[in-house]
Amino acid sequence: MPWIDIYTGGTQYVSSVQKREGQQVHYTSWVPLPPHSADAKLVMLRSHRRTKAMVKALASQ
Repeated sequence: MPWIDIYTGGTQYVSSVQKREGQQVHYTSWVPLPPHSADAKLVMLRSHRRTKAMVKALASQ
């Protein structure tokens, strides 16, 4: 709740679980969003691309 006062555009939270060699690998990200919806869409798109790249890199190890 304290973040509401600072990040008036809200936040985005992403959590993912990948199975690898019999183990679960967890990925979590939290991104503050800008107050303007057009800017927020760009931030979410960039975050989604970054998440995909990180999960892909982790899976290829």
